[in-house]
Amino acid sequence: MARSVRFPLSASATWCPIRNLVPYSFFNCFNYHPPIISFASSDWKDSVCNISESKEFIWNLATRPLAEAMNESSASVPPDQDEFALAGATPLAASH
Repeated sequence: MARSVRFPLSASATWCPIRNLVPYSFFNCFNYHPPIISFASSDWKDSVCNISESKEFIWNLATRPLAEAMNESSASVPPDQDEFALAGATPLAASH
């Protein structure tokens, strides 16, 4: 059985408005009100650093139409690289 993959989107406070987009397969949703979501990272990666600085991120579920962008966003790139541009993904406003 395939494991769900999520796309956490975070923006760097240091490199603003550089956006970080990376697939994580180890995540969990613990509560709906208030929303509590966790994900695991093996190192202090750009996503973790950005979230630590900004105190926020946007959670997206990677669906089949996003598979190619998801694979592209898994590349190891410098923190000043906009990963939306790298993956060919179009950012949209967040909604609840």
